[in-house]
Amino acid sequence: METSHLILGKAVEEDFEDLVKLNTCPAVRKYLGGPLAYHSACVRATILVKLSPDLFWVLRDKNRIFIGTISLSKHHDSEDMEISYQLIPDAWGKGFAKEALEKVIEHLHEDRKIQKILAETQTKNLRSINLLKKLGFNEIRKLERFGEPQTLFELHA
Repeated sequence: METSHLILGKAVEEDFEDLVKLNTCPAVRKYLGGPLAYHSACVRATILVKLSPDLFWVLRDKNRIFIGTISLSKHHDSEDMEISYQLIPDAWGKGFAKEALEKVIEHLHEDRKIQKILAETQTKNLRSINLLKKLGFNEIRKLERFGEPQTLFELHA
């Protein structure tokens, strides 16, 4: 998939080091339970490169520079699907997350016929909360998970 500024594709072997850096970066993982240990990040990157699930996208700019990931998986508490995203700090504040999420959400609603998408973030993560609201997600409840207050959002097609 492509947008005006991004290419969204499957993980490939060349993404391995970038996936490890993304998952070991304290700034990226601040609201995601902290950075993964190097070994755990390597295991995750290996799985993503080898399996490259069809609901996982690597984000690259038009120069094919790695900037992050978006994925969809079952939510912790339900059968509903949850969207998750991580971008490298250099890509923050440039509209890339919004642009990529809009494209993936469109794909999920139109091509996959997924009618409801959840998103959960730490309540302290105001940037993510503001982004979700801009995308049309509605807050449905507050909860505690992993020892931190979380806010759960949903978006209907």
